[in-house]
Amino acid sequence: MKIAKNLLFIIFLIAIVLLIFNFRKVKRLHRVMNFFEPEMIHENFYHSTDFTPFHTVKKSPNPYYFEKGTTISLPNFKYEDKTHTAKNYIDSLFVTGLAIVKNNQLLFEEYYNGNSANTTHISWSVAKSFVSVLLGIAIDEGYIKSIEEPIDKYVPQLKGSGYEGVKIVDVLQMSSGIGFDENYGDFWSDINQWSRGFALGQSQNEFAASLKNLRPPGTEFDYVSLDTHVLAMLIVNSTKTSLSNYMQQKLWQPIGAEFDAQWNIDDNDMEIAFGCLNATLRDYLKFGQLVINNGNWNGKQIVSAKWLKDSRTITKPHLKKVADGSTGYGYQWWLPIGDGNEMVARGHSGQYIYINLKTKTVIAQNSANIKNNDKSYLYSNFPVILAFFRAVNESLI
Repeated sequence: MKIAKNLLFIIFLIAIVLLIFNFRKVKRLHRVMNFFEPEMIHENFYHSTDFTPFHTVKKSPNPYYFEKGTTISLPNFKYEDKTHTAKNYIDSLFVTGLAIVKNNQLLFEEYYNGNSANTTHISWSVAKSFVSVLLGIAIDEGYIKSIEEPIDKYVPQLKGSGYEGVKIVDVLQMSSGIGFDENYGDFWSDINQWSRGFALGQSQNEFAASLKNLRPPGTEFDYVSLDTHVLAMLIVNSTKTSLSNYMQQKLWQPIGAEFDAQWNIDDNDMEIAFGCLNATLRDYLKFGQLVINNGNWNGKQIVSAKWLKDSRTITKPHLKKVADGSTGYGYQWWLPIGDGNEMVARGHSGQYIYINLKTKTVIAQNSANIKNNDKSYLYSNFPVILAFFRAVNESLI
């Protein structure tokens, strides 16, 4: 009996010691597993760097400020033959910030639910479009010869994984063939297993290298966030610098970012490339404006116009209509079905950068939609958000 008590005491002491030494990871795991809970979502979206390590992407020494235009009123919009008010849209989508630029003039900027002009807000998958542009810059600079090459040529760690032999272009277009369950509402989905592994210190690179093929590459669209991660591995391996540093030098400072951004990293110093860039709404607008400018900023070509044109060109039948059928897909950009002048960077819980090349309009939106995983909820569906953006755009013509 005494031996059993002593054994239990020893086990208890070991558990306490392990908890003390891993308190940071246990705390991070708790925050990650409760990231989207209503009582924590705003704090988490505004302050994700409080509980995860990060790299700073330093602001420009010469920040750019949009010219202030006449402030507009937001229009009502129609969806499925019903009229919806802008206020109902903002309230129902739990919008935290909305800003609109047309012809380089700032026409609207409002913040809600504790957000502010100098708050860096998590981007979620809007970051994917940043990775696309950074890859385009790396190709422009000659670090990568062609997107028709296999990605493991530049990232040897991927040899033996499902990514071996997969062309870079197929990864760019979410057609890698990798088997991956992106369902945030399923506790055991791949994305949620990844998030728990990240919180406990698992290497993202190793996680990506553990994934297997489910189908032939280049034949079917399947949204796999780890595809973006391996694109980041490609950039890092090719440029011999961190993703954050490359962005700071080649993109963030050149476009006149007004505020520092932060990019969450894992315990191995690698950015969470597919979704954890944190920036202000005004600086998200500048990224959109760069696209409007065909990659040029104040006379300097940041990324080639050809890369941006290719990014919005749908080259394969399986990319013409994806997800809910309202959009196609390019190089980590959503391409709404229409006249071909729209590009959308799109992230979980209502993060968006909407770009209309014809009207030279950029709409940047942050949200904390607590019902994002419930597709029966009207405002958790992209066609509704797109209807609002298009109504705003049309009201400015």
